[in-house]
Formats: sequence, structure tokens, C-alpha cells
Amino acid sequence: MPISFTASVHATYDHNAVNELDLSTRVLKLNAGGNFREKAAFFATYVAYSENTSNITTTTSATPSNNGTNINELFFIWRHALDTPINLRVGRMQPKLGLWKSNNKLSTTNSFAPYAYTVGVSEFTVQQPQDALEANAVLANRFFIAGGVVNRKQQNAKEGYGHISYKFGGADYLANEPEVDLAKEESILDFLTVTVGAYGYYGKNGTPNTTAGVSPIQNTYYRSGLDLDILYKLFRLRVAGVLGKDDNAWLATTPTEVKSYVAAVEGEYTFLQNLIGAMRFEYQDDGRGLVRRFIPTLGYAPLENVKVALEYKHEIASAYKSSPSSSAQDFTNKIGTLGVTFSF
Repeated sequence: MPISFTASVHATYDHNAVNELDLSTRVLKLNAGGNFREKAAFFATYVAYSENTSNITTTTSATPSNNGTNINELFFIWRHALDTPINLRVGRMQPKLGLWKSNNKLSTTNSFAPYAYTVGVSEFTVQQPQDALEANAVLANRFFIAGGVVNRKQQNAKEGYGHISYKFGGADYLANEPEVDLAKEESILDFLTVTVGAYGYYGKNGTPNTTAGVSPIQNTYYRSGLDLDILYKLFRLRVAGVLGKDDNAWLATTPTEVKSYVAAVEGEYTFLQNLIGAMRFEYQDDGRGLVRRFIPTLGYAPLENVKVALEYKHEIASAYKSSPSSSAQDFTNKIGTLGVTFSF
């Protein structure tokens, strides 16, 4: 059974923090996976140790523990169930919503805001691992569809989600490369790959609704998102946006509806095979206030299993309220991070 470890350490400088230079943020994860005659497979990620990770999440990459377990993902896959195009996944996993998983980024700390933001006291994020049953399939080589049901602990009602994406140009979802006519002149289309994806999630959370005689306070919510991934030679552009609505995000006795609008745009360029630069802009209106972020990142891989990332986050908040009863504030955060991630 293949087993690997991924470790990361970070040095963070925040001029507004009491401890301006922090060196205590570190994480150690165990990864395992395997397949059985190409009919079944499994994957697991276990957080063996973490310390001070709240320093690198803040409002950008909140990744809640989801019921306090240290198992990030643990799921089983039945490929081409009953000789159909359908693949089944069951267990604890990141539901297939956006185009990219939370670890598919140059940054070692800041997740995409559309995938990571929260509303009110709800812990839900698009990238959050869930206990789910999912069916997915590749159709006509370039369509990918997925749908699933989520079981949230201490909630009787089930949650549901769906995803669809299409890939133009480049290798298809089955890794088939397009035919090349060597007699024709080069075209921009020969180097262009465009992937478009859309998703939706509908759920209900809040206080437990499984206790007899106790009236729960519930929050019904949805998220609908659209992603775009453009790859042309050494340049990559990612665009992500999500629209959400929560009917009682603060779990108050008098519900207040909150609508959220979050978007991110990131351009990435490969200077050398082991040197990549990126620039990201994020817009976040999650009911607390308006937050804009500018995040440049430079990643360097001196070895195949080592990544060093230097990044800076310039965060501007307007009329920001951490809770409905708090007063609105304007503030600016300037945070620099040097992160090292290595696998063995």
C-alpha cells in the first residue's frame, strides 16, 4: 500500500499582530492510496500533527475540522460500476464542486476565497470534507458530471450537490491527446485548453435536530458557482465565482437572510520548470462586509518533492462586522509568508 507524508512549515510576518513574526505554524499529513485491478480504489489523508494553523487561515482559507476528526479524507471508489460509465465514491471526501481541489494551488496557505469563505457561524465551505456518497462519470470524453448526497452529523435532513464541466482543446478527461497535423501551420488552438465548470450545493445546518423534545435552530443555504480554467503554453488563468444565500446564518431566534458574492481571478506563469509566479485578486462580500485581497506568490521547487513559496497578502476591508452586534470597521492587513512543503 503506497504511503507518503507531506509536511509544511511557515514563517509569517503580520505587522498588526501582537506576535509580528510567527514561526510556530506547521502541519504533518499522512497520505495513502491504492487500487485493486482497476475496478476499485481508495484514498486517505490523515492530519497526524498540526500547530497554530489558524494563523494562516483567517478569512481567506478557513478549513474547519468538520466534527473534530483528524481524518481529512477517507473514501472508497468503485470504478465503472456494473460495467457502466458511472464511478461511485463513498466516505469522507471533498465533494466534486469546483474545478480544483484545495491543494491544487501554488500558495501554501491561502485557498481560493470562493471555495473557503464562511457565512455567519456556519462552518460550511465549498472545499470542506464531507461524509458523502457521490456518482460521477465522463461522457463523450470531454464532459464530466458528478452528483452526490451528504450526511451531516446531528442533522436528519440530507444535503445534495451537483457538478458539470466541459473541456475544450488539449487532452480530454481520459488523457487522450488531440490529433496533430504536422503539415499545417501552428495555430493558437494547438496550445489552448479551456475548461468550464458549474456547480450547486443545497443544505441545512444549525443546532442538532436529532434530539427529541428540543426545537432546533436551522439555517437553510445554497451555493452556486462557476469556474473557468484557461491554459495557453506557459500561462494559466483561473476565474472562480460563487453566489450564496443563507436564511439564518447566525442561528438567531429572529432569522436574518444573508446573500454572499465571492470571486477570485488568478494569473499564473511558469518562468522555469521549477519556478512559477502568480498574482491573485479576490472579492468577498459575505454579509460581514466587503473584503478585497491582492495576493502575489512566487513558488520554487529546488527538488521534485520540495516546494518553497513566498507570498504576500494585502487585504482591505470596508465596513466589516465580525458579528451583527459589533461595530463596522475599516482595516488593512499586510501579511507576508514564507512556506516550505516537502513530501517523503
